[in-house]
Amino acid sequence: MVERVGDGTRLVIVDSPPSCAMPDVYAAADVFLFPTIYDPFANVTLEAMAAGLPVITTEANGGSQVLVHGNNGFVVSHNRCVKEMVELVSSLRDSSLRQSIGAAAKETAGSWSLERNVKATLALIQERGREISNFPA
Repeated sequence: MVERVGDGTRLVIVDSPPSCAMPDVYAAADVFLFPTIYDPFANVTLEAMAAGLPVITTEANGGSQVLVHGNNGFVVSHNRCVKEMVELVSSLRDSSLRQSIGAAAKETAGSWSLERNVKATLALIQERGREISNFPA
């Protein structure tokens, strides 16, 4: 893929926790490419977005549901869509586009707080509890 993008583009693959803090890893990047085969909701999606990175991922990442293609990130249908990913990475060489997408990503990630997650989880538990208590024996 890197050969297809060309022009000095570097790809860094992080396949295990680095020895430095993840915010430092995200800060060193321009784009976060996550061509997953399957992830119910990869936390790295929101982490990269929170760091202000444009994210490119697949529909197989549940985290893609928080992305609006071309607004706060990009979603491709499958991890085999290499040509499309190359085109997206190439388009993000434009610093104003990269900054715009990254800013929108950061704003979106900010709305997905731990507090929101806990409230939604508790509401679901309460709702399901009412459903169970109304279930005929």
